[in-house]
Amino acid sequence: MAWELDLDGSRCSPESAHDDWRREELGRFLRSCRSRLRPGDVGLPSRGLQRVRGLRREEVAELAGVSVGWYTAFELGTAHHVSPRFANAIAGVFRMTETERTFLLALLERPSRHTCAEQREALDALMLGADACALAVLDGGLATLASTETWRRLLGIRSSASASGTSIVDWTFADPSVGSRFDDWDDLAAFACGALRMQMARAETGAFSVFSRFAGDERFMFHWNRRTLYDPQDAALHFTLRHPVEGIVPVRLNAVGIARSSAAIVVIAGDGNEARAHIQRLTMFARTGATRYDLKPVLVAQS
Repeated sequence: MAWELDLDGSRCSPESAHDDWRREELGRFLRSCRSRLRPGDVGLPSRGLQRVRGLRREEVAELAGVSVGWYTAFELGTAHHVSPRFANAIAGVFRMTETERTFLLALLERPSRHTCAEQREALDALMLGADACALAVLDGGLATLASTETWRRLLGIRSSASASGTSIVDWTFADPSVGSRFDDWDDLAAFACGALRMQMARAETGAFSVFSRFAGDERFMFHWNRRTLYDPQDAALHFTLRHPVEGIVPVRLNAVGIARSSAAIVVIAGDGNEARAHIQRLTMFARTGATRYDLKPVLVAQS
């Protein structure tokens, strides 16, 4: 299967200029966690009329075993030398999910650096060992690093130039003809925004570029402001696409580690022989240059 790589050095900037966003996002996230709990939820007595929704900073500090001043500095992003032990204690106080805990630690960790050479070497190894039904690879910023003609035809993208560098957010929000091919568009939108937020917490430069392009898009901001969280480096995620000839085609997004702590997402065929058969037929026509599949997408009513 022929791959077309798009490794642009601009995506491997060694410095991050996004510390302000991460600091502000830490405060927003912690305030959101405080607001969803009441004193009784964490074993504290009710103190009469609550002046704020949820827990007060004083109550969180008491539960975490630190001073109010220290917790306040932590929530404002001005505390120094925050230990993972303290962060995990705060996660326990707020009863965070594993994804939320990962997000908190990502916001606090110093961004790791990896070079373009390291990424290229890791991606070359990934391509050589990729499953025969691998269709595309996304980088840490969720942008397309490599794609096949089969994948582009499945999405209705006309050329490799159009696919190069496009992100999962582009698939979802930028081009209605592409987004309409996903049966579960709402799930895809939630994942795209939640995964982008996680990758911004990890200081992936490409993720910030994607956000800046869509910050003025009303549909994107609606889903962004719902503050969903997904970790693209965690479990496999399943989606289905509606192809005008093949019908329902299941695909899966699998995370793989590359270049130390960085990661890529591989798009592969869904589970089962039928999913692989769909991809094999699409691949056959892509190799021959046939135009049978160059049809307008079919809009599918959501059940």
